[in-house]
Amino acid sequence: MPVLTPAQAATYAQVSDTLDEEGYGDLLKGQPVDVHDAVAQMRLDAAQMAMRADQLHQLLANADAQAALQRPADD
Repeated sequence: MPVLTPAQAATYAQVSDTLDEEGYGDLLKGQPVDVHDAVAQMRLDAAQMAMRADQLHQLLANADAQAALQRPADD
């Protein structure tokens, strides 16, 4: 990658700080490619978390539907 412009350097620093706060600082080794790799890992983690949340949501929905079938009807 060519030398970063001052604006790029500032943005990379800002993103790096945010990644560090989010727990991805161990992936940052001081190179721009590391910032891109850490963002990619964050995106992958977010996608996996969304899938897990959907699965948990479905478990709750199934439990609620099952409970609704077992409740006596209101008169």
